[in-house]
Amino acid sequence: MPTLSPTPPEFSPKGRYTQERMEGFDKAHQDFWWPEERKLMHHLMAEQNEAFAWTETERGKLREDFFKPVRIATVPHTPWVQGNRPIAPFLFEPVCEQIRSKIEAGVYEPSSSSYRSRWFCVLKKDGKSLRIVHSLEPLNAVTIAHSGLPPNTEELASRFAGRSCGTTMDLYTPFGAMRLVTLPMGWTNSVPIFHEDITAILQPEIPHITEPFVDDVPVKGPLTRAEPIQKLTRKSVQWEWGEEQDKTMADLKKAVEEAPVLKPLDVTSGQPVRLSVDTLYLAVGWYISQRDAVDPNKWNYAKRELYGIMRALKENEYTLVMARPLVVETDAKYVQGMLQNPGAAPNATINRWIENVRKFYFELSHVMGKTFPADGLSRRRKQPGDSERREFEEFLDTDPPDPITYSKKFPEDDDPLTV
Repeated sequence: MPTLSPTPPEFSPKGRYTQERMEGFDKAHQDFWWPEERKLMHHLMAEQNEAFAWTETERGKLREDFFKPVRIATVPHTPWVQGNRPIAPFLFEPVCEQIRSKIEAGVYEPSSSSYRSRWFCVLKKDGKSLRIVHSLEPLNAVTIAHSGLPPNTEELASRFAGRSCGTTMDLYTPFGAMRLVTLPMGWTNSVPIFHEDITAILQPEIPHITEPFVDDVPVKGPLTRAEPIQKLTRKSVQWEWGEEQDKTMADLKKAVEEAPVLKPLDVTSGQPVRLSVDTLYLAVGWYISQRDAVDPNKWNYAKRELYGIMRALKENEYTLVMARPLVVETDAKYVQGMLQNPGAAPNATINRWIENVRKFYFELSHVMGKTFPADGLSRRRKQPGDSERREFEEFLDTDPPDPITYSKKFPEDDDPLTV
């Protein structure tokens, strides 16, 4: 992806990006960017103007030498012919104009097919423009489903954690055709096929710049949310707490309250991934953390008990699988003894918890509870709207040979179950 100049020139119309379109862009985003940021965006859009489409006739197609035409695989069936509702008089001319523009753009072409499906119009977000939507229920009923799946939304969202600004480039989505010239929106296989094509096009920019989600291409912004506060810790910067720092602190507090992921794990740093658990009769609280490879500050971690460790590990199994090294810290001394001597457990329930915990490879480390004051995660009472407790499926694999290693931080950490 070409590198942008940090000092972009003043705007000059180029190709499709005209003065009128630039002014419309500014009007729609005048309160979102700083003037210099808008200047940079205008420079990008002018230089890459052929990549943007404002009308049907400006949109392009994927080259067939890169992407072969899509073939719709179906089960044996009988062709269908569905009648359509008459167009309302006041909509007739706008609808005809829509169809003409799609024919000019190559989306529609005349057809003598044995199939005919319904279509209808809906209003777009502006409340005035029309969008033609094709009813594809009969086609979906006989289509052999594609095996591809879109990305996991939670995982994708976590990759953008901590970014001060995330941009989404919405690539033009086709809505169907009189003859299937483009991928019709609503067809069973449109999502996985289109996602595969977009991923192939943007392969050099994945995952450090973007990770596409179907036709949306989120662009990762810089990790600068806490910069106004972080810069005050530098020796070369004079301490001055002002309005900018107050706003940053408020934003960070809001992020902690609302965001499930504050920053993605750095899988290349070699730093341990830490799962911190705090268990109380009200709830089980946990968080995942990792030390900064550049500035490995010392952190304190929550206490935990066997059930809390089991719940936290299984709840976060997707995130923690293959995390090496993984450290689980607890202030409950007896947990280490229970994991080392599973046969000494008093009942089948605890044995099942121990079995589930031992499916993970990690180092169990004891810390003193008095050194960890932030145990509020487990003290939060259930609130309206909270989801019910998840029921976890049992693991199907067998116990690995001694997956847990143990470390003591204090000499008095004796195993209560060891004779």
